[in-house]
Amino acid sequence: MLYPEMSADIRSDTSATSREVMIRAAVSGFELDISSSLPGYIFALIDVYRDGKEEFERFLPSGPIDPAESQSHGIEPDYSAIPTSEITASLEFQSGRVQFHMNDSIDETRYPTTASLDPTFPDPLPSAIDSDVFRLPNVSVWLQYHATPALYKVSRTSTDAPASRLTFNAIIHSSQNTIRPSLLPFVSEVTRHVETRLADDSTSSPPPPRPSITSSPVMGRESSPAPMGSMEMIFTLRIDQSNLDFTCLPDVNVNAGLHWKSGGFVIRVAPDAREISAVGSIEGISMSLRHGYLVDDCVNASARGLAFAVTYSQLSEDGRIVNAVSAVIDTEIIGSVRFGRLQDILCFGAVWLDRIPVFEGTKSSAPSSPVLAPVAGQASRAFITSVLIQVESLQLDVDLGQAITKLILDLRPIILRSRLTDEFVEISVISQLVKLDAVRAISGHIALPNLSFETIRRRGSGKGIQRTLLELSIKTGHLNASINYEGKRILLFKYVPASMT
Repeated sequence: MLYPEMSADIRSDTSATSREVMIRAAVSGFELDISSSLPGYIFALIDVYRDGKEEFERFLPSGPIDPAESQSHGIEPDYSAIPTSEITASLEFQSGRVQFHMNDSIDETRYPTTASLDPTFPDPLPSAIDSDVFRLPNVSVWLQYHATPALYKVSRTSTDAPASRLTFNAIIHSSQNTIRPSLLPFVSEVTRHVETRLADDSTSSPPPPRPSITSSPVMGRESSPAPMGSMEMIFTLRIDQSNLDFTCLPDVNVNAGLHWKSGGFVIRVAPDAREISAVGSIEGISMSLRHGYLVDDCVNASARGLAFAVTYSQLSEDGRIVNAVSAVIDTEIIGSVRFGRLQDILCFGAVWLDRIPVFEGTKSSAPSSPVLAPVAGQASRAFITSVLIQVESLQLDVDLGQAITKLILDLRPIILRSRLTDEFVEISVISQLVKLDAVRAISGHIALPNLSFETIRRRGSGKGIQRTLLELSIKTGHLNASINYEGKRILLFKYVPASMT
């Protein structure tokens, strides 16, 4: 057994205007046992927080601060004397593991409860014979937080007040784990607890509003509390080479793997601007599926040079609040499928895919009175999603057997655009070259250049009738096709557009 070890060094320097805290820590031998009943305790903590917050808000004065009155009562000088905090931390997580247990798989007598808490740490920890173990990789974290001066938070006398900034950098070093199907009952139990809680929340009535205590003349607040300032958060994550394997044992000797070469992400959150952006790049990511006694994979796919950018923003257009999501992806994809080993694919689907719990959420009941129009003074909301996927090349090999054929699909490049709103859905696919070759008993080729596919579905209503209009457009260049069977040509097709004749 590994006993956890932790070393920490904390240093604090305080001056008249600032307070700097520097933390350096290292942890090794970390072990965590998680029961499937954990969501119940998490929801209990959330309930305690909500109840405490409601009780605390009853005694808080509400309303903005009058600058002149706050100066007369000496509020601003008190806040200006508060030093600005700045925290710098360097953390290193060297080793550890997480064990997942069902409710009845943990010996509760070996763990003290809150009613009878023993000061000594229970030793030893439960064995991992009846549990699933996930070995945590080495993690290095660097964190820096610079707060907004307290004076700007309450007075709001300056519109260009500096925002608080939180910078979080993390590196996940190389790791390797194997996941077993015995983990699925744990996930199912956790999902059931969450669904039950959400169903209870949806059926319960909201608590009645509590009266608030009016503010005293000294504080000079009358209505709603002022916002506590803004914070800019930047998260960076780098993941080194990692392997995650999914085994179907003991049911069948079929293994699937997800292999990660290297990659990183950057996420920026600006609450005041109501914008979240994420960019990232992955040097190489691949997945494979094969039988344990074979060397060749029955399914293999890899993406090289994967780069993406996702942005969420909230804008205001024509009196409406527009939630916009845009995604841009650029990569190269190579894959292969062997239908001669179709049974391996079906076995993996039966063991893993068919048993993964699906989170259904809560089914809201129909309202007693339908909402016909937004409430006066409340802006309507709209949601816009834009997706741009550019694939430099896509190569897919489909092996249908030695006696049938092998298909080789080659597309380059491919541009997929999609725009989804409340009024219409637009999808377009453009490819400069679509080429399909066949070898073995059935052979031949199909070449289709300058392929353009576009579809638009519009929604509208008139005279109390909901109408949907679908527009479809397909354009292509000249087409050449030839199919042979055992060396004999059985089909020859050639198409030339009228504009090219």
